[in-house]
Amino acid sequence: MRILNDLTPPRIYQQNITNLTRENVVGFKPHFISYAKQHNQPVMASAYDEIKKVLGMLRQGEPISEQSRVELNRVRRFLEQQLAAAELIEEPLRAFRLGGRAQRHARVLEVADQVALPSALLRRRPGELSGGQCQRVAIARAVGPQPDLLVCDEPASSLDVSVQAQVLRLLVELQGELGLSYLFISHDLAVVRHLADRLVVLFRGDVVERGDTGRLYSRPGHDYTRRLLSAVHLGDE
Repeated sequence: MRILNDLTPPRIYQQNITNLTRENVVGFKPHFISYAKQHNQPVMASAYDEIKKVLGMLRQGEPISEQSRVELNRVRRFLEQQLAAAELIEEPLRAFRLGGRAQRHARVLEVADQVALPSALLRRRPGELSGGQCQRVAIARAVGPQPDLLVCDEPASSLDVSVQAQVLRLLVELQGELGLSYLFISHDLAVVRHLADRLVVLFRGDVVERGDTGRLYSRPGHDYTRRLLSAVHLGDE
């Protein structure tokens, strides 16, 4: 499946929220990570990358099959379930060699406070946390190394509506406090309308429309965009 016919991801403006919408955005995140690495930009993904690298070495560089990817994901989820929240938040700091043990510990406490995660929860494992708390851990992991850009792939889609609103509000607050830029990947155009500054619409691998979110919602120029927005309006009625 082609995710983007043009290798270059959409332009993302500083301290801006850009949303990417298409009929199927599966596979875009690995594409974006690959693009960033090709251009010598440091990228924080997950422990999955390290597992894949080690397995690739053991397999003497053989390609990883889709079935192996599924198994690796199971291993990753198992490993992450064994780590306390504090260890999960610290993992990217260790990976980027940011500070010594005491500095990393202080940074974990700092970002936990920024995402409103009580320090008492830092000793718990993911299975002992609610969905909203797990998402706060994930956000703390992401902002810990002080990035300029976060790629948020359906960051609240699996959460209850009330918790979803809290998480999205937290992301907006962090953007203002930390000067972050976001690339959102979301199908929920009702949420996107109130969150994103810019909207990029993909259809069959091509960017068919991009621009200010308010303008595209009021005056969509492409038939595919009109169909997407019509479906949202029908769902609201």
